[in-house]
Amino acid sequence: MIDVPERTGSYLIQPQSAVIDEGGEGLFIARPLIKAAANDDPDQYGLAGYLDQSGQWIIPPMYEMAGVFSEGIACVSLRSGLESACGFIDRNNKLLLPYRFYTMFWARFSDGLCPARESNDLFSLWGYIDKTGEWIIKPQFSTARNFENGAATVIVNNLYGVISRR
Repeated sequence: MIDVPERTGSYLIQPQSAVIDEGGEGLFIARPLIKAAANDDPDQYGLAGYLDQSGQWIIPPMYEMAGVFSEGIACVSLRSGLESACGFIDRNNKLLLPYRFYTMFWARFSDGLCPARESNDLFSLWGYIDKTGEWIIKPQFSTARNFENGAATVIVNNLYGVISRR
């Protein structure tokens, strides 16, 4: 028999931010509301940061894009859009890898690797970097997904394949 904990719906974090999303490793990515929508205008949100489970900012809102923490590292960007390179930070907001990689918000370290590109050109190829920023699997894929249990889905010439870390 499986014991399911009672679900009370009580808040871990009281409503305080316009956007809160899962940030990995017990953290939440949050963006404060700057200006509520009026008429047909959209809401305006502030920069992204990371909240802990008590609702305290452990990394203040300072990023245009903030990725999920995995293996103690998250991809962040200081600017928005495709022209913005990502850097990688630790939970203390220390920059571990400089803002020189281009990746997507879903990209994260898994099995010690993270999918990345060297250019913001939509046709640039994807490869995999390690936590030192070295290319472990050179850019050669038109799309590359996160590793899971030693394997990752990639696309080459419009055909899907699965690669291993070895």
